[in-house]
Amino acid sequence: PGMLVSPTLFHNSVHNAAVGYWCIATGNHQASTSIACHDFTFPAALLKGAVQASQEQRPVLVAVFDCPLPEPLHSKRLIQDPMAVAFVLSPATGPQSVAQLQVGWAASDSPDQESEPLLSDLSALQNGTPAGRALPLLSCLARGRTAVVSLRYPDNGRLTVGVDPC
Repeated sequence: PGMLVSPTLFHNSVHNAAVGYWCIATGNHQASTSIACHDFTFPAALLKGAVQASQEQRPVLVAVFDCPLPEPLHSKRLIQDPMAVAFVLSPATGPQSVAQLQVGWAASDSPDQESEPLLSDLSALQNGTPAGRALPLLSCLARGRTAVVSLRYPDNGRLTVGVDPC
């Protein structure tokens, strides 16, 4: 109460500020979308990017990042460690493609079932930050293995990602 909010502090607190700054700095005039979906931000962004790449038949950059929040937000939403991940999703494979991804949807009442076990040191990062939900997919890509990764989504849904290395 009685505390004035600086316009600069407010501007930097909205979740689309980072992409706005990046677009200004790089001169990017392409469309951008900012998604905030609590613990489900990574699968929501991946789904949005995959649909957009497929429908528009052009590459799409999907970038997800989290960092510890300042108070009073920190006490309400604990994010342990900073993490960022980015993918370029393309509607067709090319010489720099790492894998073909098949993105699908499934309903499920079961807990997370990871296709690729993570090192125990990474489980805290996976569970402690929304961007960490990308780690099972990153593990498959790094190992160059064919697999299906299941990512939890709201309302007992699952985003399934089939990984077929190129």
